Amino acid sequence: MRIAQRQLRHRFLENLLILLGIALGVGVLTGMGSFLRFLVSLDEDLLRSQPEMQSVIARPRTFDASELWGVGSPPAVRLAAELAEPVQLSTDDLIAARRELADAEHVVAGGIVIRAYAITSVGGRPVQADDQEQGASITEYRLQLQRATPDEMAFRGRPMIAGRSFSWDDYAEGRRALILEEEGVTVLFPGLEPAEVIGQSIGTAGLGAEQGGAWQIVGVVAKQELNPFMAALQPPKRPGEVVGYAPHTAGESQPVPIMQISVTPAPGATPEQLVNEVELFFAQRHGPDRVTVTNPVETLRELNQNRRATVLALMGLAALALVVAAINVLNLFTARVSRRRRLMAMNVALGADRRLLFQLTLLEALLLGVAGSVVGLLPAHGVVAVLRALLVAEAALASPGLADLVAGIGIGWPDVLLGLAAGIGTSLLFGLYPAFLSASIDIAGGLRGE
Repeated sequence: MRIAQRQLRHRFLENLLILLGIALGVGVLTGMGSFLRFLVSLDEDLLRSQPEMQSVIARPRTFDASELWGVGSPPAVRLAAELAEPVQLSTDDLIAARRELADAEHVVAGGIVIRAYAITSVGGRPVQADDQEQGASITEYRLQLQRATPDEMAFRGRPMIAGRSFSWDDYAEGRRALILEEEGVTVLFPGLEPAEVIGQSIGTAGLGAEQGGAWQIVGVVAKQELNPFMAALQPPKRPGEVVGYAPHTAGESQPVPIMQISVTPAPGATPEQLVNEVELFFAQRHGPDRVTVTNPVETLRELNQNRRATVLALMGLAALALVVAAINVLNLFTARVSRRRRLMAMNVALGADRRLLFQLTLLEALLLGVAGSVVGLLPAHGVVAVLRALLVAEAALASPGLADLVAGIGIGWPDVLLGLAAGIGTSLLFGLYPAFLSASIDIAGGLRGE
């Protein structure tokens, strides 16, 4: 160890350049690795938190002629009727699917439809201008009503803390049944427990083109637990805003169009079986090849494969600086062995073990690798800081909460261990050949050389 340290100090400037090259490579690799690890984990958490990824999705089959002929250009051939005029899924299809699909556990409508209403009465009591809640009049309260299906709460894993979800009979008949968020109970019914508001009514007046009416509370759902990413995307609630859920069909005289239908398999049924059953169901209702049925699990698997390839490619580019530094280790140490042939030959002639020469050269490479890897953690923090600043600036345009979440990007122990292992391992690997040359020195030739 002492001899290796002396040799390194003897050519300080040369070794410093090698050390800085290793540090640069480790810094870029560690910084990019930590950034990519954050993005991948964020993406996985987002995808796994979506129940739609565990369901079979049915959408109308469509065709975009602009992909072939340009926007506004007429098609050169006549399109089939099922492509030129795609079917429109509706609540009738949703009700029929829930009734006829034997392998379906939950059936829900895709897409979020939110309608806003002004609250005019609570529990049969008209709202008065002097009713106050946290300094705001209750006349400012609004009901953000999200249209849903009876399976919505179970589909998303949200427990009911009081009452029940509205039934499929309520859904089919278009009853004005309401599921209220837990927070809405404390806002509209201060001092009452969730079970005490079941059966109460909320009167609303339409905003814009919406028509108001009375909604009867049939259940209270627990507060939704969101992952940090989804929570950051949620817009801040305005004072006096409560959230509720009601059937798509409530207050509607005609079937309501919906974008897609998501179906989860019942216990014992496989996604493949459910796909076949759903395809047969829609083929009987709308004709063959009019509705596309997909399994998002396959899509997620393909996405993971593509993401893995992208991550590996970016990590390979990030490791390029480390490879350049490793080649410098190989070249400079090989030249150093050539310059010290006479000294090494004399050491062997005086009784030095060839194994000692091998270990000496490899130890010098190891010391440079360790020092360069440790120093490389400093530029790694700089790389992460630059990437974090760019991402925070972009995320702030979407949501302040998202910017706060992205601001937590940092270097963790896995990233540190990756950088140290890459720097030390590369230095050792590219130091093996010079170490082998030093151990296999020819004594006679080395003593004759200048």
